[in-house]
Amino acid sequence: MSAPFVVTLLGDRNEYVRSRAIRAISSAVETDRATLAFRQKVFDPLARLAFRLATSGADDAPRCLLALDKEAAIRVLCHPQRMRGDQENLHNVLRALREADVTIAEDTLLRIISVVENETSRSAHRSHGEALMMLAASGAAAADVTIRSAIEHPEQRVREYAAKALLLAQGLENPVDKVWDKYRDEGWQNLSIAQRHVLAVRILTDEVKNGGFLQYFVNSSGDNWPDAEKGLVAIGANNDLQIFREALARFSAGEPSVDRRLRHKQTAEIAKQSDRPFEALEKQFFKDSDAREVLLMKYITKHAEYFGKNVE
Repeated sequence: MSAPFVVTLLGDRNEYVRSRAIRAISSAVETDRATLAFRQKVFDPLARLAFRLATSGADDAPRCLLALDKEAAIRVLCHPQRMRGDQENLHNVLRALREADVTIAEDTLLRIISVVENETSRSAHRSHGEALMMLAASGAAAADVTIRSAIEHPEQRVREYAAKALLLAQGLENPVDKVWDKYRDEGWQNLSIAQRHVLAVRILTDEVKNGGFLQYFVNSSGDNWPDAEKGLVAIGANNDLQIFREALARFSAGEPSVDRRLRHKQTAEIAKQSDRPFEALEKQFFKDSDAREVLLMKYITKHAEYFGKNVE
């Protein structure tokens, strides 16, 4: 694909066409087919899209620009006139810079946060969150106070970003993945109590979101429902706990068996009564009034010794 043709596509009025051009550039760079001349010709037209909010792939423009020419992209993306809280698509720019290990000055990040923290748009919430993540990654002096303040933000999306930023600031990036690895290697019984709490709640959440409570209890995930119950207590998810206990009470014995074979018989009896026996409870669970992800991450920070680089 020639550079002039790609430039034409980048300037097209159709958002989908522009997104395909960005993907073509990314593919050329990833497969080492982008010559120096090609990179130079498409750079400026691509840069003009970096701060344009889109829904069909043009969100990847900042990431693509950094792959094309990182040093030149940093100069464009981090220009003081652009690095402002009111900039369109700022959240994707910040995310791309963070993923490329680019550091933004603390005062710039704090200025962005001061602009977006009281805004109500989804884009502003995401910009707020990405700025918090960059603040955490930078190790800035103001990081801890600013992030902990954001954990109390009225918008759940911002609170979730803040909780992730707090983990990142403590060197606990992707802590649940590490526990998953330990579980696969060593088994459930070799997890610490804190690790069981977190993993059991995460499994419960994922299973219910994917196929409802019936799927959770039918699958092997239901073997560890007592730890899920204890985990909800431990993280303080009181509403989720009530919902879960109502689901447990649907079983004829007052609770499901931890033996999967016996639990299959129990769930079969429940399923005979209705195609969606837990539907009302699932609707309540999906509302996530406890913001369980935030609670999980707060719990992890309190038990950081079990979720660090060397999980034990």
